Amino acid sequence: MEAFSDFSLSGERIEACATLLAAAELSLNAGRTHGVADWLDGAAVLADQCRSARLLGDVSRRRSRLADLSATTDALPSLTAREREIAELASTGMTNAGIATTLFLSVRTVETHLRQVYRKLGVSNRAALTRRMLDNTVPRTAGTDRDVVPPPTDRDVVPPPTAAGGDSRATRAT
Repeated sequence: MEAFSDFSLSGERIEACATLLAAAELSLNAGRTHGVADWLDGAAVLADQCRSARLLGDVSRRRSRLADLSATTDALPSLTAREREIAELASTGMTNAGIATTLFLSVRTVETHLRQVYRKLGVSNRAALTRRMLDNTVPRTAGTDRDVVPPPTDRDVVPPPTAAGGDSRATRAT
């Protein structure tokens, strides 16, 4: 956000708008929604001042993504902040002792919070908890249950094996 301040102070509205849009994009890609609406509001004002239809379109697209992500992020409203924090750490594979050390809690307190999380989310083990947490951070396409998957890049393309006696192992394209 330092770049945004620099651009704002120097009157470079297009760059400031692009910086806010980039920050919003990075947050949305990470599944985070906190503060994104404010960044998009600021970007919309700047895009309007610059009379840039392209930037206004970018703001609109990111607002749609924010709405989609917010709908899935809020699927765990019954958890307290501490329960959510412990559930997120547990879903990364951290042990109860590791969580307790990280959060300066006793192991028994972590176990109690996890029991509450399991009950509230209707899961019975860490694997189910992990899946549930992942399901609630992946944006969904509007009106469907399909995950939004980014399009493949050139680095994701694996060429088919050669037919003429060459090395039959597939290698990644560079």
